[in-house]
Amino acid sequence: MINKLILFIINIIKTIYGTIIFFTFLILQKFNLIEKFLNNFNIYGNIEDLHKYYDFKKNTDQGLAVFNHVSILDGLLLLNKFKEPITFLVSQNPFISLCKNIINKWNCIIINKNQNTTQKIIDISTNRKKNDPILFIAPSGTIGMKQKDELKLSEFRTGAFVSLKPILPVIIKYAPYYKDLNERNDTMIHIITNINNLNYKIKVLDPIYPEKHDTIESFRDKVYETMNKEKNKLKVDNIQKKSDHIFLFILTNILLLLSYLLLTNTIHYSQFILITIVCCIILYFKNTHYVYEYLYSNIIYFYTLIILIYSLKHSNFILFIQSLLCIIIYKLCQK
Repeated sequence: MINKLILFIINIIKTIYGTIIFFTFLILQKFNLIEKFLNNFNIYGNIEDLHKYYDFKKNTDQGLAVFNHVSILDGLLLLNKFKEPITFLVSQNPFISLCKNIINKWNCIIINKNQNTTQKIIDISTNRKKNDPILFIAPSGTIGMKQKDELKLSEFRTGAFVSLKPILPVIIKYAPYYKDLNERNDTMIHIITNINNLNYKIKVLDPIYPEKHDTIESFRDKVYETMNKEKNKLKVDNIQKKSDHIFLFILTNILLLLSYLLLTNTIHYSQFILITIVCCIILYFKNTHYVYEYLYSNIIYFYTLIILIYSLKHSNFILFIQSLLCIIIYKLCQK
């Protein structure tokens, strides 16, 4: 019961923290923030053959990239690993409206029934300059997020292949196998409340060029078969969150407590004892449950925040600076 209550509080904290990171990314467009956002929800992964993406971008002035659309997370995973703006083909929804400034800045194409999307795809794929952002399209559309067979990609539509220009296939694979739930809200709740690691791997394949006899349909099928075959062969690495060194954890907590003891005139020993007991409990149980693992990773930040607020409230600027130095040293030592 206690674990469930703490887990509920943790999920609220994760949601608030994730929201802050996401909106900060929308404003600053710092791509390292995306990894922090994903890690906050226990999502870890890597990329294979990234150089093929940059080679295609640098050496080819035509064509586009296609990827298998599995989840609403896919776009973030691609941005996280490519670390640069990507031109996406996206469908209109509240989330896209929220990102409207970035959508316009990156020249993304919003699917609109009143406009000729196919012509836009042809224009971008045939007139792209070298090193310009590559257009990314999920040929299966949102249907791909309801993939029925784990070993078989959802069918590709022809829209990404109408220009008959080179295609750069990009594969996304999750482990354990993952696909979005039926409703977007259910999917978001699942991501927030998930306590297990979700690993992924992105692989960039060799570009596929159309042959003279290729039709739009035959070229689509060729890309589909290649991606489906490579996806099933791809192995996803089991990446775990790096645990902070216990010695560093204990040392930082001691420094924070000493700062409070030495730089405060009125010491509340009951609070001091409570904090010490909480630290000992977390250390003892840290490998037994997700709740304690999360607290172990973040309790120092909570303590620091409390002390900083306390020091500001009592105009104790020496304690404020001391606590701030402790957390800065802690972050530097982690690196």
